[in-house]
Amino acid sequence: TEMDQRGWRRDDQNFMAHSLYRHKECFRDPKDGLEWFKDIPFLNGGLFECLDRDFGEGAKPRYLRVDGFSDRDDSRPTVPDFLFFGSGQDVDLSGDYGDKKFRSVRVRGLIDTLSRYKFTIEENTPLDQEVALDPELCGKVFENLLAAYNPETGTTARKATGSFYTPREIVDYMVDESLVAYLKGKLTGKAAKDPDKPLRALLAYDGEPHGFDEQATGELIDAIDGLKALDPAVGSGAFPMGILHKLVLVLGKLDPDNERWKAKQIAKLDDAAMREDAERLFRENYDDYGRKLYLIENCIYGVDIQPIAVQIAKMRFFISLIVDQRVNPKAPNVGVRALPNLETKFVAANALIGIGRPAQMMLRNPDIDKKEAELRKVREKHFTARTLKSKAKCREDDKRLRAEIAELLKDDGWDNTTARQLAAWDPYDQNTSADFFDAEWMFGVTNGFDIAIGNPPYGLLNKRQNKAESIVVTPEALDYFKSTPVYQPALGGMINIF
Repeated sequence: TEMDQRGWRRDDQNFMAHSLYRHKECFRDPKDGLEWFKDIPFLNGGLFECLDRDFGEGAKPRYLRVDGFSDRDDSRPTVPDFLFFGSGQDVDLSGDYGDKKFRSVRVRGLIDTLSRYKFTIEENTPLDQEVALDPELCGKVFENLLAAYNPETGTTARKATGSFYTPREIVDYMVDESLVAYLKGKLTGKAAKDPDKPLRALLAYDGEPHGFDEQATGELIDAIDGLKALDPAVGSGAFPMGILHKLVLVLGKLDPDNERWKAKQIAKLDDAAMREDAERLFRENYDDYGRKLYLIENCIYGVDIQPIAVQIAKMRFFISLIVDQRVNPKAPNVGVRALPNLETKFVAANALIGIGRPAQMMLRNPDIDKKEAELRKVREKHFTARTLKSKAKCREDDKRLRAEIAELLKDDGWDNTTARQLAAWDPYDQNTSADFFDAEWMFGVTNGFDIAIGNPPYGLLNKRQNKAESIVVTPEALDYFKSTPVYQPALGGMINIF
């Protein structure tokens, strides 16, 4: 909620009033309580939206309650004090981990645990030696939580989800190899003859100037601007975050004053107000903010079958943007730009299963292209929308256009079930995961991705019985995979699943 619009919810207001403070009765002085929060800048971003939903009159059930901010005692979640303030004690966790070695584990309250560390808000490079906890901690903690609980089976075995933390050094190595392979294919002339060594020097955290001439520098900036990178099993966002950091480093070397990068981003905007806003963005914030924001908007995408993983990945990207903003106490919103909405950049879906597209036809209804262009514009507008009203309007337009496109697809030879499946997918419903993935429909990416990188869920081969054991997929999906290799162009072609 905007800084000047905050206040307590009235007793007669519906519980779905998400933009106001509640639990006024818990404060000794409610007016004084508002003072504690008045200087916190408005941040926006879908991460902070309440996940409760109202399905409207006549729906059964009408409401979906997720966040638990209820005024009713019987609807409130209960969190025991000892989870935060408990002293050290030995606990048997062998049942939770499925391993006897956890029969006696020393645990302590969260506040006591966190007080032992130094925190930073900037993610470190693999070379940083300072003992601190940066936002990557979220990845380590939550990937372990994801690995420990499978909502489909109710089990707490790690192998149920296949979620494993990837060490930062491995992420950095894989990011470097991917970017070298991509960038060297974009160089021409002398720079293309032996590009590996200068490209690896460009990717190094050493502060040294790059060794490329004017032509090659322009080609590399163009290549970064046109890059499409996907992590199909995004987890907590380690690989997309690694790519973001490395591209920011490279742009800082190739274009230290940010003039080329800024000109490219502004040239894409066909609205005078948006161009002026972009000019102000680069003028008022640190150079890396403008690099990060447009890399996130145009180049980096993530998919995960678990909605909570998508939320964690978005959180890390939010923090990455916040750290590069200038704070000005005298400016509106203390000079902090509202965060973008990342619902159409990181989505919850099954990246291994595509949709049933019809055979390629020579002619395609031009109205489909027009509607898809409208849909892209709506999602671009939603990316920077900051008010509940403007976001609601974008989402209504998105839903309408999806339905209209689905009808046109049916008339163009698409299967009715597939068309309905596409229309029903709602990128703004953060409680669910789609049982399919389609890059064009979900991201507007029509020509595949330049880089597909990640630490995917794994399967285990039972050598004694010579059969496959599935870790992640449902029985239905496993049958689908066993019947034939899966062709998923967005992920690089044929995927053989044993």
